[in-house]
Amino acid sequence: VKRSAPSLSMGEEDALASTEFTFTRFLVPDLMGHRGWALFIDSDFLFLSDIKELFDQAKEEYAVMCVHHDYTPKEGEKMDGQKQLNYPRKNWSGGPWFEAYANCAFSPLWYQAQSKMNALKVKDLNQEIRDLKSRTFEIEDLTLPKKTKTLLTAYLHNLIDPDEEIYKTKETIKKISEERMGIKVAAISPGVEDFDLEKKGLEYDPYLQDFIVGCGGKISSFNLQEGTKNTLVIRGLGGGSQKALKYCIENNIDYYAIDTGYLQPSTRKDYHRVSKNGLQNLGPIVDRDNERLGKLNWKWRKPRKNNKKIIICPPSEKVMKFYGENLDEWMQTTVDTIKTYTNAPIEIRLKPDRRIRVTTDTIWDALDQAACLVTYNSIAATEAVLHSIPAIALAPNAASVLCSNDLRDIARPASLIPEKADVIAYAQHLSYCQFTAQELKNGTAWKLLNS
Repeated sequence: VKRSAPSLSMGEEDALASTEFTFTRFLVPDLMGHRGWALFIDSDFLFLSDIKELFDQAKEEYAVMCVHHDYTPKEGEKMDGQKQLNYPRKNWSGGPWFEAYANCAFSPLWYQAQSKMNALKVKDLNQEIRDLKSRTFEIEDLTLPKKTKTLLTAYLHNLIDPDEEIYKTKETIKKISEERMGIKVAAISPGVEDFDLEKKGLEYDPYLQDFIVGCGGKISSFNLQEGTKNTLVIRGLGGGSQKALKYCIENNIDYYAIDTGYLQPSTRKDYHRVSKNGLQNLGPIVDRDNERLGKLNWKWRKPRKNNKKIIICPPSEKVMKFYGENLDEWMQTTVDTIKTYTNAPIEIRLKPDRRIRVTTDTIWDALDQAACLVTYNSIAATEAVLHSIPAIALAPNAASVLCSNDLRDIARPASLIPEKADVIAYAQHLSYCQFTAQELKNGTAWKLLNS
């Protein structure tokens, strides 16, 4: 088959390929063990009759069978706005799942199939809800550490068998309780200035509570913990949290800080970073596998070569207060200093409302135009490095392992571009520094942070 693209050597990427899926069809013979017949189709096929009718036409004298047709794409673009490249046997569908093709040929059939599929999903979900309502849940079904489940079971047995005629529970309860007391970890209840829990109908911060369940500690407040040497778990940078953080730092007490994760697989806050003795993970990069990163929909991006714009992402006033800095003074000093080293245009990006910054005005959109990002300690520096964009962070930052802390480097931003292998290793490392609510609760976070 002739095509306009150059031939490729083993392991080389095809610059004209739409996705990694482009060549997976050629794996089919190997997946089949080179026996029998297989039909390769994309996920956008709609069958109007039994697929067996196709297999009935298979003839053993052929290695491959296909439908011959003369087709030349008319559109200049294909999926996700990519350029359409014409070459023999080229084919691409733009179905009604794309807004621009809502009324294309055969779209009524597709909508009908979609409607039936959704109806089946609703039916299955309703049945699942009915099953859950009628189901008797056991302690083993709970997302809790094993010792917590053992303790709950022991308490239950103690309630129904207080004289221990059947279950011998008192020793179990005593042993686990003593072990839990030995950990001495306390979550500090955040104030209204941190998170308005009452407005959300909550009595205590759910992420702090999940982490405490996972490590076997207790929930508390700073007033009760001040004066102790107990390890504290703190979320946010409001007044109450800052007081607890400074207390730990001044008295050399271990603490765990919880905040929004570095990488999210969607627009939701599914992952939460937990840093031991720091507001962010300050490295070094730990060699990790790709297991957790693979769940985050993250891909390495090629560096931009012709971008000129300098983007400044100022921190919040709470952050500057914590570090004893004045936000306005920092902004003015930073802009003035940058101008002494470069004539590049400067854009100050104030943090948009969350609804906007995860939809129409994302940090990724801003970074696509950036030659370099400058911040104090904002997580934006991490997002820049993960985007293969040079960054300068002037305070302790998770990106410090791959970015500069010197504004003089703004004169040569290309020299700050992180290497591909380093960015991938960094992303894999960060994937082990953030956790889902379930992982906070079942002890995964505690285990990884202390391994």
